[in-house]
Order: sequence, then C-alpha cells, then structure tokens
Amino acid sequence: MGLALSSFLLFTSYFSMGLGGFEPPTSPLSGVRSNQLSYKPAAAADRTGPRTRPILTKRLPRVKKTSKGRRQKDEGRRTKRFGLETGCRKDEVPRGRCFFSIHDRLLHAFERVFMAISNPPSLQLDQLSSGFKGVTPALGKSYTEAASVCFDEQGHLNGNCRLTVRSDERSQFTLHWLQVTDQMKRSYADYDEATEWGAICVALIVVKELTGMTVFERSYRGTGFDYYIGLEAVESRPFDNKARLEISGLRKATSQKVTARVRKKCKQTQVSDGCLPALVAVVEFSQPLAQVVKR
Repeated sequence: MGLALSSFLLFTSYFSMGLGGFEPPTSPLSGVRSNQLSYKPAAAADRTGPRTRPILTKRLPRVKKTSKGRRQKDEGRRTKRFGLETGCRKDEVPRGRCFFSIHDRLLHAFERVFMAISNPPSLQLDQLSSGFKGVTPALGKSYTEAASVCFDEQGHLNGNCRLTVRSDERSQFTLHWLQVTDQMKRSYADYDEATEWGAICVALIVVKELTGMTVFERSYRGTGFDYYIGLEAVESRPFDNKARLEISGLRKATSQKVTARVRKKCKQTQVSDGCLPALVAVVEFSQPLAQVVKR
C-alpha cells in the first residue's frame, strides 16, 4: 500500500494539471532560449559585411502599341516632310498645311524648263476693263485691279509671269496686268474678296481664249454657278451655244487642292443641271495655275 501511494504522488508531481490538460512542466531555460531568438531585422550597427547599393538600370524609352499589334519606340523623334522640319512627332504631323509634293516640284521644274525655251502668247488682263456683254467696264476694271493685287502679292513680275492652263490640252500664257499702287492694295485688303474677284478676271479671259465664249448675264444666288456664257454670233438666240460658268479662286494652294476644288464646284453645279452644259474654272495665284473643266 505504501509503495503504491508513493508511486501515485511521484506521477502527479511530474504530470501536473494545466489549462490544456495533463502536460509536462515548462523548463525555466526555455524562456531564456526564446529571448535569444528574434525574428526582427538586425540593427544597422549589428550588421556585418559590406553594405550593398541597389542596382540602377538605364531608363528605357516609353513603348506604345500600335493598332496593328506591333510595338515601337516612342522617342519623340522629329520628322521632316519634303525637307521641312515640322517640329513634332511622326504621329502629330499637322494637317491642312500647304506642303508641295515631290510630284508638284518635278512638274514645276519641267514647266520652268519648257517655258524657258518657248514663247507662249500674251494675255492682257486689262482687256476686261473695256467690259464684256455681261460685265460693265467699271466692274471689269475692279476685277482687273483685284487680279493685279493678287499676282503682285505673290511676288510675280508683270510681263514675266506665265500662267499654266489645264483643260483638254495644257497651254501657257504670259500675263500682263495693271501696275499695282498702294491705293489699290488698301482698296483690296480683304483677302478672300480680292482672291475671288481676281479669279473672275482671269477665268473670264481664259475661257474666252479657249472657247470664244463671253459673259452674257450674271446668274442669281442658289443656281450653283456664276455666269451665263455664249458665243457673240448667236446673241439673238440666247439659248443656242450657251453654257453655265462657275468660278473659284485660291491664293496659294497645291495642285491637289486645285483639283479637289474643281470636283467640289462640279458637284455644286448639279443643282441647275438641265439643257445647258457647265464649265468650272479654278484659278490659283501662287504657281500660277488655271484649271478649266467641262461637265
């Protein structure tokens, strides 16, 4: 009996009752060992070995994805169009500016060589000052003055300027206009009005040289054209050999813009389509160029 009791007391002293049930007692050295273990980073003073610096990589250019799925570098490179510095990235080239294409430059160079070895007929713009059937002398002189101001403003020389006419056949004329004064420049200071009036002067004279038709009457607004033209020999029969004429002017533009303006004006004349054919004349002053189309 005494041996059994002493064994029971020894068992209970070794396995004491705790919060989790029967468990062996914790050694006092375990706390010391736990205090020596730390999961925190060591202090800067306790670190050993050389300190390392982060590796700095070269900054790469920004990359963007195009609509076709390819990746290209966007380095802000400048681009040139026909030898002119635009000062912007390739995808930011300004639209609507007047850039002469390579085709235009080659064409103009060929025309200059052709004009140097040829002697085209002269075209007197002041003949409109005498008036046509549908244009009074006073109004004709105003159109002539406006055309003279436009050619002078573009730097052309009177008597040494050749007009290229594009119709069924390409032809050229040496232009002669009025001497431009400061009073004329002030009188035709409105850019658009002077361009339109000057184009009327050139177009009426060019159409007369090409077809023999002169102006009979000014049309009214909403018809899609400017003048009725016809042959003087059939004036007693007003609707025989008669046509409609639409005129437009450009102070400075490329050949492509002139062609685009011709297409626009041809579409405009469809409003009054009937028994009379239509002529469209667009005059450009910087080259200078006149394009006449019949539809």
